[in-house]
Amino acid sequence: MSLSVILTCYNEVPLIFTSYERINRMLERSGTEYELIVVDDGTGAALKKELIEYFHARPNATLLLSDVNEGRGAAITRGISASTKEYVGFIDTDLEISETYLLKLYEVIVKENKDAVIGRRVYKFNRNINNWIRNIASRIYFFIANIVLNMHFLDTETGIKIFRRSAVLHALGNVRDKRWFWDTELMAESLKNHLKVAQVPVRVDRKDKKSSVSVIKDSLEYIKGLYRYRNRGST
Repeated sequence: MSLSVILTCYNEVPLIFTSYERINRMLERSGTEYELIVVDDGTGAALKKELIEYFHARPNATLLLSDVNEGRGAAITRGISASTKEYVGFIDTDLEISETYLLKLYEVIVKENKDAVIGRRVYKFNRNINNWIRNIASRIYFFIANIVLNMHFLDTETGIKIFRRSAVLHALGNVRDKRWFWDTELMAESLKNHLKVAQVPVRVDRKDKKSSVSVIKDSLEYIKGLYRYRNRGST
């Protein structure tokens, strides 16, 4: 058994270095056969140079570069296509979900012979009002997606997932979105392809930082994506 782990980067320097080191150290100690794939999504020239210098000759690391910002979904898709291990997973680079959950999901997918294991978010209490808004918005996404697409109560937007590589490649063939709706579309296609999916509770520890999420704008885009996807399936 072996595992590929994907990290995406869009100007997230030096955060990406810390995240890589934490994940690499954990996997090395676990004795797992693994590789880490870092996918650049159009990082600026100066920071891109830092990425190249840092990941040059790093153990078990592959850096994929891009001059174009296509979106997180497109970046993960590139990583999955480049992966070489039997199982492939990804985790959000900020590690608001601890890297230790990668091993928990990996254990479940192997022992229970699943095609996909995803996190089900449990939020750690946080007094920051912006984090409360983000958490509430995430729950709204969850309920809308399950109502519109009948997603079997999967927490599709959770930023940690592991797949059997051969199975997810089939599902990816029909995924069109390249940005934030990508996760939901991938899981919808996984269900259409009859992948065996499990969920594992994961704790989300929101960081007190400026988020790239615009709740109103992103909520509207997400709802549009849901209905575009549903209508596409009915034509």
